[in-house]
Amino acid sequence: MNRPLNSDELGAKGEQKFGELCLDARLKPNQSDRDRVGWDYVVTWPLLEAAPLDCRPAPLACHVQVKTVWQGNGSISLNIGTFEHIVKDARPAFIVIFEVEDQSLAFVGARIIHIADDFLSEILKRLRQAQVDGKAPNKISFTVKTTKWGIDLPAVTGAALKAAFEEAMPEGMASYGREKNRQLAQLGFEKGFMTLETSVQASSADEIIDGFLGLTSLPVIDAKHFLTRFGIPVEVPVPWDDGLETVDASLTMKMGRTEACTVTVTRAGDGAVTTFTGDLYVVPAAISGEGRMILEARSKLLRIRLDLSLRSGSHGSSVIFAGLPDLETISARASDWATYYRIAGWAVSEPLTVQIKGRRINTPPAITGELSPCPDHEEAHKADNAAKSAEIVEWAMLKAQAPGTKLTSRQLFDAAPGLAVLRAMEQSPQTVSPLSFTTIGGEKSNLQPDYEMLYLNSVPVGEHEIAYAARVRMRTSEAGDVISWVSDHPRLAHVRKIKPREKALRKFAREARRITGITSWFGPGELGD
Repeated sequence: MNRPLNSDELGAKGEQKFGELCLDARLKPNQSDRDRVGWDYVVTWPLLEAAPLDCRPAPLACHVQVKTVWQGNGSISLNIGTFEHIVKDARPAFIVIFEVEDQSLAFVGARIIHIADDFLSEILKRLRQAQVDGKAPNKISFTVKTTKWGIDLPAVTGAALKAAFEEAMPEGMASYGREKNRQLAQLGFEKGFMTLETSVQASSADEIIDGFLGLTSLPVIDAKHFLTRFGIPVEVPVPWDDGLETVDASLTMKMGRTEACTVTVTRAGDGAVTTFTGDLYVVPAAISGEGRMILEARSKLLRIRLDLSLRSGSHGSSVIFAGLPDLETISARASDWATYYRIAGWAVSEPLTVQIKGRRINTPPAITGELSPCPDHEEAHKADNAAKSAEIVEWAMLKAQAPGTKLTSRQLFDAAPGLAVLRAMEQSPQTVSPLSFTTIGGEKSNLQPDYEMLYLNSVPVGEHEIAYAARVRMRTSEAGDVISWVSDHPRLAHVRKIKPREKALRKFAREARRITGITSWFGPGELGD
């Protein structure tokens, strides 16, 4: 079809029109006469006249590429290479498309494309694909549908053009620049961006499984580092500079849990049962190997692994029990410590049945494994004593309304003897020795034969104390001016966790007196009413 103007003439007509519209809107269209790197104009706004000269903000400015098409043509062609410069610049960038009627040569419409958000993503994605394909960006063009990406101007006027520009940068150049730099840095990385492919060295399949579960580090013998953007991976240098020849690299993995689970351990001899909740990890079949299924349940303190043969139904071929690394530095609830030591003792004394059940509604049936240890009675006795100490502390924390308190194993064992006395005061007070002290009486002391009193004291537990009040009846006797006070068996009346401060203990004393209705009290070196 013959047109009255060729493409160069049509383009020149559009650029002339753009300059006129800018002048109509009091904008300065600074034209690029040579070395156009994706833009035809840098359009600048006047400085703000109302502000003090030394405080005036930077004037608005933007890059503009002008395209002119015949009426009815809904697309334009862009060269990726020349367009890259205005895409990467932090300043706003636009494409202005004029439509010209081919008979009258009148401007009948205009559209504006803002190079941001989804359109910016499209440009960046094509630049990345060009790198992967090994093509020079300036050799690649792509067709842009103006009806998809462009916004129609209400009129082909300077005022409409200026309003469209300003709508895209309402908060000024600094704010716009920050947002564009954010988009340049983050667009295309929504689904993650870094991938490391490695080859590791292991002496056995079980060592690989331990590495996959995060229990050991595996030596790296080869690595490739990929940066993936818009779903397109590009290999980049590995994080270390000199390559694997000069670096002893190792890989430590952290596997995400498959789901939460409940673990039930049953002792064969007497049917005793203990249960705990934890996280379930299932090793992928590609790692565990054909005909084998490996599951590991982990709590705060322990892990139990079931190594199953798929040919044996739901019965495990072996069960491995172990504490987690750095057990001495872990802080956990007393109830967790009690469960850990209880299972530790069982695991070295007699056969156990271990059942792991996922907690999701659609999870498979419970999986069961059996453990038949070689008895180690000495270790079993140590673990049993440790479990009893943990149970004492667990009881005290429940009594003090602080079951969530976390302690190291050392803190647990240090507190257990003192807290055992508290439990005896409640459960078997006849086993607790009477308390006694002496005072100096006056000539007319009006001494009663007995008094009901409170004994107040505290037991250090980690960074806190367990304060307690015991109810006692004190019998009195006189020998000259010395009064002897001897109690019956103390009975526990009140328990709370407090901070290790004098003020906190005084507050506890007031609370205990109010709850029991007993006003007289004594403690180590103290006597009060």
